[in-house]
Amino acid sequence: MDLMEKGNLDEKLHYAFELYDVDKNGVLTRSEIETIIKMVLSLRGEANNDRLENDIMKHLNRFIEKFDENGDMKISRDEFCRICSQDDYLREFLSPNFSS
Repeated sequence: MDLMEKGNLDEKLHYAFELYDVDKNGVLTRSEIETIIKMVLSLRGEANNDRLENDIMKHLNRFIEKFDENGDMKISRDEFCRICSQDDYLREFLSPNFSS
């Protein structure tokens, strides 16, 4: 967890991607992304906040469409890092460091 305190943005985003890539195949699928969102909402005590979950999914879907360069509806580590580094909302929501 020292990385979350001292790592640069790129290191933190790579770490977050590794946490979220459940099957360790190097890409995030729509299913993994939905699981991520539900886990984060649960950790934040908002597991039953359907409106927030829907808002986040809509926002994320727009960015998947925009940054999924090869159109396979999967997000590679590079795509994930680029999406999150360019979007304050996603970067804050998906960060494993909830205190900042």
